[in-house]
Amino acid sequence: MQRGHGRFEAREGEVLRYLGHCGQAVDDELAARIESVRAQAAEQIQCRWVWETWPVEHAGDGIGLAGSGVTLPGASIAEHLSGATQAALLCATAGSTPDLKTRTLQRREPVAALVWDACGIDAVELAADAAGAEVAAFAAEQGLVTGWRFSPGYGDLPLAVQPAVLAALDAERTVGVTLTDHLLMVPMKSVTAVVGLFSADAAPNDSVRSRCDDCSIRDACSLRAAGTPCWRKRDTHAEH
Repeated sequence: MQRGHGRFEAREGEVLRYLGHCGQAVDDELAARIESVRAQAAEQIQCRWVWETWPVEHAGDGIGLAGSGVTLPGASIAEHLSGATQAALLCATAGSTPDLKTRTLQRREPVAALVWDACGIDAVELAADAAGAEVAAFAAEQGLVTGWRFSPGYGDLPLAVQPAVLAALDAERTVGVTLTDHLLMVPMKSVTAVVGLFSADAAPNDSVRSRCDDCSIRDACSLRAAGTPCWRKRDTHAEH
């Protein structure tokens, strides 16, 4: 089991995107508020992540991760891991700080609350990217390459796999992530994902079309319509 931690500065462009910005002018007051909250969030949010790899095996109608106790059902994940020899499960979290700050500020400073929420979203995305980079480095040591992250809830991979994923990663102990009865993660700014490890000649086509086609809300997605899909490559900056 591999663990990591880091502090991340939410990117201004990503914060604006999560706030629904579509290229319109940003007034000085809002820009100053965003910069202030970004600085606070970078100082106060401590992200953590955990990951582990297992051999891939076919398990009935799904994909099994040998020795993990996890079976991933559905055609989407089967296609995503087609040709993979191993797969990593990862869990990343921005902790409770973004949730607490958002709730505290909602009534008296609603704009700051929204910006804190957006900073938390970007922080956990950066943490998941950092975990994915560690998986990619591990794969490279074996002469393998990795595909992109695929999370429960994408395509036909159900959220019902979350308990098994978190149990395999011992996530409550390792990174402090638990589940509600409705399969929502606590803290809310948390991410789980599956990453395939492939030989170079079996690496998947990492295309825009394949990623969006796997998503159940692709036809209603405002990010996709604006040409800025949620999975696009991001630069990662961590302070460990």
